[in-house]
Amino acid sequence: MATKTITWTGPSLEGVPDGYFAVTDPDQSEVVTFWRVGLPKGLKAGDVADRVYVRAFQGWLAEYRAPWVARVYAVLLADPEGTGRTFATCAVRCRGCGKALTDPVSKSVGYGPECRRGHNLEELGATIVGGFRRDVGATGPDRPGS
Repeated sequence: MATKTITWTGPSLEGVPDGYFAVTDPDQSEVVTFWRVGLPKGLKAGDVADRVYVRAFQGWLAEYRAPWVARVYAVLLADPEGTGRTFATCAVRCRGCGKALTDPVSKSVGYGPECRRGHNLEELGATIVGGFRRDVGATGPDRPGS
């Protein structure tokens, strides 16, 4: 049986950090799609299976989903920080590893304790908290205490 080779010619996600992201569907503005960037689970960089898997998946994408995926990739490339925050807010999961966020600090910065290790909280402080930016707060003209 002959093997069909397809080459992915869409944008590369090089420069987007590994993690989880949420992007508004380019064809349906009311739909948010979740994305994971990184190696397939259980594989390490350099594994032969990693390269084979990624090539096969990229080939499938190139043939069946290329135009749509290219638009999603463009959003990820333009704003990996914002799409990561959106994922953490929508899914209440860590944008680094995808685990559930349970404590208030984790929810406020979008990273669980393991993934935020090495980052200072001020650096992560402008993350969405319950629909409000942490650095702005929940007060305003339509909020009690304003």
